[in-house]
Amino acid sequence: MWFKKRKPSVDDNLNAVDHSEKILSAAAEEYSTDITNHRRPSISSETREPVFSYDINNQQGVLRLRRGKWAGRTWTVRLQCCDNPLCACANVNFHCMDTDDADRNTQEHTEKIYFGLDANAHKATADTGRANLHYAPELAKAAVAEFGEQEWQLLYRFLLKTKRKSIRAMDVSKLTLPDLSAVLKGNGSLIGFAEIFPFADCFEFELNGELWAVDDQYCVMPDCDCREVVVNFLQLIPSQHQSVKLNKQIPAARYNYQRNKSEVQQKPGPEQPSLAALLKTLREVHPSFVEDVKCRHKQLKTIYQRSVLAQEPSDNYLGSGQTIRRDKPKAGRNDPCPCGSGKKYKKCCAR
Repeated sequence: MWFKKRKPSVDDNLNAVDHSEKILSAAAEEYSTDITNHRRPSISSETREPVFSYDINNQQGVLRLRRGKWAGRTWTVRLQCCDNPLCACANVNFHCMDTDDADRNTQEHTEKIYFGLDANAHKATADTGRANLHYAPELAKAAVAEFGEQEWQLLYRFLLKTKRKSIRAMDVSKLTLPDLSAVLKGNGSLIGFAEIFPFADCFEFELNGELWAVDDQYCVMPDCDCREVVVNFLQLIPSQHQSVKLNKQIPAARYNYQRNKSEVQQKPGPEQPSLAALLKTLREVHPSFVEDVKCRHKQLKTIYQRSVLAQEPSDNYLGSGQTIRRDKPKAGRNDPCPCGSGKKYKKCCAR
C-alpha cells in the first residue's frame, strides 16, 4: 500500500501541542527564572504551605489537609500511575497510610486507604479495585478541594517522569498494537511520535527568551528506507488565562539525521528565528537528539508494520516465508518518489 505524505499543519499537531503545553507547565524548574516568570503563577508564586509534598526520587510523600473532618491528620503517601507508554490517561493513585495510627498502633493495624486523582482534569477518579486497600472517595474530594497549582504541578511531574521512564524502557515488539487508522486518516504516512506515545519527550528548549517544543513526525512506509524526520517547531506563547498558547505559524524542516542535512518544509514567520537557528539550538540543548529520532523512527516503523500485518495478514504475506507483497512496482531511480515529496526517487528515499 502506498501513501501520500501529508504536510505538517496545525491540525496535525494538536495532540502534540496539548501535551507540550502540559509538559512545559510541569517542567518549570528546567527553565530559567526569567522564562518561568512569564508563565501563569507557578510554584514560586504561591506563598502558602502545600497540603501535599512528594519526593519523586524516593517515592514517598506526605498529605496533610487543613479543612473538614480530615483536618490535622497526616498521611504518608506512595504514588502510582499507569506505566503503559501508549496510554494517555493521567490518573495517579494515592496509597495512604495514617501516620497518627502508625504512631499509636502496630504496623499491621494501621489504616491503609487509597484514592485516585486525574492530574490533567484536576478531579477525583473512580475506584479501581485495589486489593487490601480501602477506597476513600471523600478523601479524594477533600484533596481536590485543597490542591492548588503547586500540588497539581507536582503530581503532573510525577506522572510525566513515570510515563517517560516507561517509554525509554519499552520493547515495541511486545507492546499491544495501537489503532493507527485514526492517526493516518487515510491521507498520509507520517506519524507523530507524540500521537502514539502521548507523554513522550517533546524536546523543549528556549531561544531568545521564547519557549519552543518539537513535534517529530516520521515516514513509516515499509518499502521506504529514508532516514528523515519532519521536525515541527511549536512556539508556545505565555498567556494570562492558560499556561501557554500555540503560535499558529509552525516552522518545519525535513531533517536527514544520517547526513545531518535539512530541507525547509514551512518557513518561519517574520518574527521567528530561522530554521537553522532552531535546529542548532535544539541539538545543543538535546545532544542525544539524533540518536533519539533514529530510535523513534525505528520504533514507529516496527509498530506500523506489526499493525499492518496483524490487520491484513493474507494481503501482506506470501507463503510461510512471510514476505511483504508490493501493491505497486518498486519505483525506478528517475521516477517520482512514492513518499510524495515531489523529488525523483534517486534524490529522495533511495539515498
